[in-house]
Amino acid sequence: LRTSSELALASLDMDCNDLGDAGAAALASLFGADRMAESGDVQGTGTKCSLRVLRLASNGIGPAGAVSLAAALKSRHAELTELDLGRNRLGPTGAAALAAVLADAGTRLHKLGLAVNRVQDAGAAALAE
Repeated sequence: LRTSSELALASLDMDCNDLGDAGAAALASLFGADRMAESGDVQGTGTKCSLRVLRLASNGIGPAGAVSLAAALKSRHAELTELDLGRNRLGPTGAAALAAVLADAGTRLHKLGLAVNRVQDAGAAALAE
């Protein structure tokens, strides 16, 4: 995905691929601030990411993967509007990290799927705030 000058891919469906936390972090690096130069380029390579929809259901992603994705989504470079993380194992910690993204007035994220993630009371409370 990083070989062209612009990542014109608008939607990526990676459901059921056993990505885990490491895979989630790798995908987060496509649109995260820590991997982008001031111009919005991935690793300063002249590559812009226009990914808007990312589907990561049923991938064994845990709290650490959710934290990586949340950090990337807080970036002013993040263009994602829809993220499906259903049927993972985010737990309350992962849900709280994603809730912080939703609380940010500058977020572009408008749809977040968290079905079957055992977010429990603490995660639900964070999402409700």
